[in-house]
Amino acid sequence: LSEITLQFAERKEESLARRTVQDISDVKKLKCYAKQIDQSLSCPFGHITEDAIGKARDILGACEKNVQELEKVLAKENHTDADVLKVLDATRSLTSEFYNTFPSTEFEYGSVRILENLDEINRARECLNRMSEVEVATRLLTASAYRKDVDRISYIMEGLECRFTEMTPLDAMSQKILRFIYATGGSCWKIKGILALTPRSATINFDKYCNDENQMYLWHGTKAVNLMSILKDGFLVNPPHSSITGRLFGDVSHDLLRI
Repeated sequence: LSEITLQFAERKEESLARRTVQDISDVKKLKCYAKQIDQSLSCPFGHITEDAIGKARDILGACEKNVQELEKVLAKENHTDADVLKVLDATRSLTSEFYNTFPSTEFEYGSVRILENLDEINRARECLNRMSEVEVATRLLTASAYRKDVDRISYIMEGLECRFTEMTPLDAMSQKILRFIYATGGSCWKIKGILALTPRSATINFDKYCNDENQMYLWHGTKAVNLMSILKDGFLVNPPHSSITGRLFGDVSHDLLRI
């Protein structure tokens, strides 16, 4: 999917679910979104794999353990310079391995930023979350492009493993949603339709909590380019392109929350 234009044979159908999927699977919007994630990332669009993202996450996990190890070493009264240098050397090796996995042009004219504190590690994790969203969407779009015998939108809908149910304005949940929209945006918005979404992975993760009484609804905003990843794998923590989020309640696993 690297900088190419994909041609699809579209089947016209007016269902709300199909119109929604057609909108969120726009290749040009996805390319633009990918470039906005990290301008310093030196890698062609569509060339970042799920395995590379997983490896990078493991490296960041090791970096975080090293930060904790350094704190323990420095807390010891009898620690030596050699003890400290051993931990710092491991941190620098892990940092080098991370940037070998995710090439960056950020340090063309300066020194490499070492992943030696939680702020830097969390910043890198947020970037990986965004790249994971792009990877999921790219995989679905690329697969649908190769299946010329199958309708593109139908293929993507099957690949998302998400059930779409069109709701009526009289549904109890529709009324709650409409009230929230009015409370946050006023009467200037025209609602064309409301879809109830049942993603397979999020539903499985939520199943053991479905009978708990301690639940609340999350009013969560996002952008269209994020939706393919959300429908496939659920919410990622701290989505930066969301206008309204549940961060008031902390960094929780959003797979446990339903839209």
